[in-house]
Amino acid sequence: MVDRRKIALFGIYLSLYTNSLMITVMTPIANKMVMYFGMVDDRTKTGYWVGFLTGSITLGRFASSYHWGTLCDKYGTKPMQILGIITTIILTILFGLSSSFYMAILLRFLQGLLSPLTITTKTLISELYPSKEQASAMSWFIVVNSFGSISGNIIGGYLEDPQNYNIWLFNQFPFLLPNLIISLIGLISLIICYLYLDDMQFSESLLNTDNPRSFCNLIKDPLVKQALFIYFICSCNGAGFSELLVLWVWAKKENGGFEFTPDEIGTMSAITICLCMIYIRHIYKILVDSFGLMNSSKYCLQINFIVMLLIPLITFTRFTEILKWVLLIFGSLIYYSLDFVSITNSLIYINNSVKANERGKLNGISLAIASIGRGLFTPIYDIIFAATAESEYYYPLNFAFAFIILSVSILITSIFVRSASKELEHGRDEKIDKE
Repeated sequence: MVDRRKIALFGIYLSLYTNSLMITVMTPIANKMVMYFGMVDDRTKTGYWVGFLTGSITLGRFASSYHWGTLCDKYGTKPMQILGIITTIILTILFGLSSSFYMAILLRFLQGLLSPLTITTKTLISELYPSKEQASAMSWFIVVNSFGSISGNIIGGYLEDPQNYNIWLFNQFPFLLPNLIISLIGLISLIICYLYLDDMQFSESLLNTDNPRSFCNLIKDPLVKQALFIYFICSCNGAGFSELLVLWVWAKKENGGFEFTPDEIGTMSAITICLCMIYIRHIYKILVDSFGLMNSSKYCLQINFIVMLLIPLITFTRFTEILKWVLLIFGSLIYYSLDFVSITNSLIYINNSVKANERGKLNGISLAIASIGRGLFTPIYDIIFAATAESEYYYPLNFAFAFIILSVSILITSIFVRSASKELEHGRDEKIDKE
């Protein structure tokens, strides 16, 4: 007999994978898109424009995330999941057909506005797993996202090069092919979710019959405030590092960069995340079992503060052939491994701060808040990097200055986690059951 739930879960994760592809496919080619559309002709100056391109999707998410979460709680998550996959497929193809920089920005904004898959998949996964399995479920959520990041970097970095195509369509639209592949994967997830994802309420949700609180009452909850802030700043830190890393390796060597090509950026990102995925869930389980959610987050953030201060020193190897690759991958691997723990735990804090029947709404709120943070702070990091990288100043006021600012943000996060309520360790439904 076919296990419908397992197939449905595969469809959910495949749609999450599609969403991750849609977001990260542009990472290795964003700088080249800025230059291709004629915004600048200097590699080091692309940072002035890349932030607007990458940040537009997060601003779209900010505008719509709360409403998507509310619709999930009101009408069911399956209809929103199906609708989200459809909009993702359509908008991904349209983005590949972009003919100008401003058209690309508009379509990225619409992708964030009309693609709620992060909210719907997170809510569905939380419903499929009981509270005691939330750590495992959310670690898989991050793993699938990470695998999507690997694939997105590979697809974007290797399948974009108009000079290699002998087909008019791809010569005319050099960024179309990788987006077509993503849309095809999305179509498969659409078919699976439509056929096997039922509108069922799971056992944990049935324990909660109270009406969900309003937006104002929800965000006034002290526990919710703490969970939202931790998720917000962890999301901004992760996005900031990913953005700075790409700008740094793309920049000219005379400005402290490495002059990587899009396929080299894709290769570096793919190797790093692929290596991380081999061991990260095992390490994560050991850390959480040994120290608990709050302490494991705190320790990892404190170590990452030091890592972020040391990473810019890799610039001294930029003229070597092998050592620069080893150190860039090793440094990124340490950061992403530690960040995996803090961001995964922050997702659990979100679900643990409310009852099951409020998770859809709160996941929408959390994504909106994190999106506005990434949408605003990512361009700031980009501009700071571009301005300092091309300056005549020495360390720490050169390209490393943006990394130093990010390290301060990580330190602030660790301090806040240390002072947060221990109630975030356990779900409220679980707490009610014990009482």
